[in-house]
Amino acid sequence: MSYVIDNSDEHWPSLRIRSGDRELSFTVKDVAPEAREWLGGVLDRQIEELVALRVHQAVETHKEALRILLGVRQ
Repeated sequence: MSYVIDNSDEHWPSLRIRSGDRELSFTVKDVAPEAREWLGGVLDRQIEELVALRVHQAVETHKEALRILLGVRQ
């Protein structure tokens, strides 16, 4: 993922977090300018961690379903 602080509209700056062809956008007009990069980094890392956790959980769920279908016991 990557993020950028978009200041093209000085009255409505935004934080844009991109992943592939998807983008999340948040206004940061009420966040102090010196804290915007920090906030971008924090949100970017947290979203990455959530995505990684959900992928791991989905893989484990599918592995268990496959074991059941194959009759494999652990």
